[in-house]
Amino acid sequence: MLDRLVQEKLLKGAPKQTSIVLSAHSAGGSTVAKTLEAGHTDRIGGLILFDALYGKANEKDPTKTDSPQRDQVISWVEANCHSLGRVLRDSTKTAQEKDTAVYALPGVRGYWESGYANTYRDLQARLNAVVTKEIPADFRAAVNAKFVITQVKTTHDQIIGGNATPGVSSGPMQDALHSRKDFVAPAVARQIQRKTPGGPTPAKTAATVKLTWKGELKNAAQLQPVLDRHPEDLTADIVEKGHTVETADTTATFDVPPTPASHTYTVAPKAAAPDDYYLPHSRKVAVEAGKTTEAEVTLPYNRSNVRFTERTWKVAGIDVAKGNNVKAATLFGRSVGGGLNALTSPRVAAANAWFTGNASPAEQAAATGSIVSITGQVKRTQSRGTYSNHSTGVAIDINPREDSMQNWHVKKDDKHHAKAMKLFNTVVSQPSLLDTIATALAQIVVPGVGNLSAFRNFDVWTERDRDRLLAASHRFTTFFPDYLAKLATQADPAAATVAPTASTVMALSATELKALAARARAGRKADVSATLTDIADVWYEVRAWVGGFVITNKNDSNGEAKGMLRGDFDNAKTTDPTLRSKGELTGMISLHPAVVKALTEGGWSWMVDYPHDNEKDFMHFEDRTAETDLKT
Repeated sequence: MLDRLVQEKLLKGAPKQTSIVLSAHSAGGSTVAKTLEAGHTDRIGGLILFDALYGKANEKDPTKTDSPQRDQVISWVEANCHSLGRVLRDSTKTAQEKDTAVYALPGVRGYWESGYANTYRDLQARLNAVVTKEIPADFRAAVNAKFVITQVKTTHDQIIGGNATPGVSSGPMQDALHSRKDFVAPAVARQIQRKTPGGPTPAKTAATVKLTWKGELKNAAQLQPVLDRHPEDLTADIVEKGHTVETADTTATFDVPPTPASHTYTVAPKAAAPDDYYLPHSRKVAVEAGKTTEAEVTLPYNRSNVRFTERTWKVAGIDVAKGNNVKAATLFGRSVGGGLNALTSPRVAAANAWFTGNASPAEQAAATGSIVSITGQVKRTQSRGTYSNHSTGVAIDINPREDSMQNWHVKKDDKHHAKAMKLFNTVVSQPSLLDTIATALAQIVVPGVGNLSAFRNFDVWTERDRDRLLAASHRFTTFFPDYLAKLATQADPAAATVAPTASTVMALSATELKALAARARAGRKADVSATLTDIADVWYEVRAWVGGFVITNKNDSNGEAKGMLRGDFDNAKTTDPTLRSKGELTGMISLHPAVVKALTEGGWSWMVDYPHDNEKDFMHFEDRTAETDLKT
């Protein structure tokens, strides 16, 4: 614009440095608010607002005023103060650098008369609150001086030029101009647009993206004090395909090519531990030439943040020094990943002693070989932001696999878990050959007696007995193939000349099972059809339980050891000579009985004893005595 004024000889020359002050009266506040909202505000040195913030009574609560214009101004001030606050808290900055940063903060001068009381009356208090929140106490007075809102005794039409009233009311505009050195940010080098003098402004061919982001805080009731004491730093790199497009704090506005029409940006927070409160997150954005696309990103809560974790300890009454007293530990000849709290030492020793004293050498070898992973301390909160006893090293997880639902934390309100456990209960409740013989003999004496199996009507959700749960897992892997063979025969007995067998049915695919279910449905065998459909839905997990699940030396996209069904692994080895097995899991509860017995006899609690009947955490063992001792 300055170049254009020079071209039209309205200015003799354009200054090399500029500081833009936006001033508005009445309806002009709308334009100021839109300018602030659009971004590119780094050259705005200050605001002067004369009755320029419109508002109206809230429809639900008339005592409150809704004013998007006022809120936009406050958001702009808050963003600037947040950035300044980071500088003022930086111990590497000199006193002079901090004073310079305060001087460079854009300020606000506001003037209002009684007609705009609804938006201006508490504006000074709102701005002061922003300063209190974002600025360290030693600098608040200097920063507060940047924001001055003054009531004047003029009419709305007189508010710029003033009237004969003494004081500020005699000339609000003159007051703002005389004090501009106190609130306007210093001039910076201006950007010069190169174009043909007098020629038309070229059409914008780039697309513009405006990304805004905030952090997700779990369990705010407990964790908000962490952010109050150590405010978040939301400075982040905006990354696309490994290239940093922009670096900004909470908002970034930048131009991109309009093709391709879709871009995926990752907002990657730059804060390092212990300020790493949030994790990177990506967002797909559709763009169009000449237009601005706005998108919001919520950065996921970082459950591994040390401040969040230790805060949950304090809330739980745990001594932080005791919580951090974690040592290397060995169970059953295997090193425990992450170590265990020193307070668990008696139960570790007791479990190892039971193992060597009660399990045979063959059982010990099989049990140790069955442990694919054993993890102790993981210093982080639960996913919902609450205390986890893994964070203090008083719990261990053994062989957890979500993909095969083996040793997993199953929950009744998870539909997939519920379907798998329903099938588990059904198969476990089937009578064994001995059960059938015993029932037949009993019926000779007592006609009409029912199934005498000890596992009739078995329910994994209500069962808490260690030995029955281990036996139930073994019963499932033993009984399921025959159970499925009978279902397949019932689904369509005339379909094949050779009846399905326990071995042939385990080679079926989920698609083939659904086809069997369809034939059963056509034959009006609704129960058989429904059961086959349910089996098809959890077929991957069932095949892992019955046929085995191999943990390989390859990693998946998350860096975790990749697991494969035994049949798939055997086939893959024929084409990949580098493929190796790190261990194999069998059964829904893929724990060797000697491991479970050693831990529970040694004083560890298996997390199958929830006080409610809605979940089972088969991987998880905890030392409740040590956990109590953390608090004393």
